[in-house]
Amino acid sequence: MNRVSQLDDQSGNDLHLVQASSGAQPNYESPFSTEDGGNADVPALNMDADRVMTNSGATTAQPNTYFVVLKPPASTGTTRRPFTCGNQQVITSGSANSWSIYAGSQPAFSEDIGSGWQIWEIIFDGSSSSWKINNVAKFSGQNAGTGTAGNLELGKATDSPNNYFAEFARYDGVLTTAEKTLIYNHLKRKWEHWGITF
Repeated sequence: MNRVSQLDDQSGNDLHLVQASSGAQPNYESPFSTEDGGNADVPALNMDADRVMTNSGATTAQPNTYFVVLKPPASTGTTRRPFTCGNQQVITSGSANSWSIYAGSQPAFSEDIGSGWQIWEIIFDGSSSSWKINNVAKFSGQNAGTGTAGNLELGKATDSPNNYFAEFARYDGVLTTAEKTLIYNHLKRKWEHWGITF
């Protein structure tokens, strides 16, 4: 297995995601690897079962914007958190196909979003919080609370997320519509190069 002990932060802030315990390290899988049975469409981290990576990030006030390229976990009514960052969480919970974010309040939507590759744009910004999947709004102008960003935890050991991460980015401060469109289009072109569609 190709276990990953560190995922380097590309921002220059040295906020690398790490996992010292080999039993909790995610698998690196790619179309070029035969160890995963050829199930990986793109180079990605397999966060199955108890896999988790963390860093120690400074507390940062909202707004915070996340762009994530991933295969999400199934939403079956069991609480799962694909990632948490300080007091900000992304959650599957309650009834099946229920998705929410939380930073003191918990706006949600109900939909079977499938298990294919997706680009998530999640904005924690008090009463103006929003979530898009593949550039389609799931909710906007909702109150998620004022919880701050902080230590990042990718995958959640107690929640068995069973999902894949290909790319993860956080931006602090306000992004313009043009900037968000530029980031989304960049990610879409980059990962569709591997033959997947969003």
